[in-house]
Amino acid sequence: MAKIAWFDDEPYWVEKLRRRLVRDGHTLSTFSTVAEALAGLDEIRSADIVVVDLIALGERSQNSYELYGGLEIMHKLNEGGRVPPTLAFSVVGSEAVLREVRLYATRILEKPASADTLSETILEMLAKAREITNRQGQD
Repeated sequence: MAKIAWFDDEPYWVEKLRRRLVRDGHTLSTFSTVAEALAGLDEIRSADIVVVDLIALGERSQNSYELYGGLEIMHKLNEGGRVPPTLAFSVVGSEAVLREVRLYATRILEKPASADTLSETILEMLAKAREITNRQGQD
């Protein structure tokens, strides 16, 4: 079915949905550190959808990425190449950070969310991505 790339430094959320997504036929590539995700950008770009936790220690302590490692991943992802639909799944209290996230994320879902809500959001995004791909194929 679909390939999902998921960056989250808290395995709780990934493991909560892994069985459900795999049972439904999806493949899941997970990244638990910013360094892993940055090294795996080509794999992330090949996914049908990307889920990104924004709050994780970033690589560049001298700037705003120190706390928002997920935002660093989103920046790098958007620097070139294919960018899959992206779900920002996180707790963010800063309106300035949210404004920046809105530039890159297809959807934003705040933690905590139920497993059902998260699963439904991912499935909705996958359906919409498939619909767009099908329309582009018809053009």
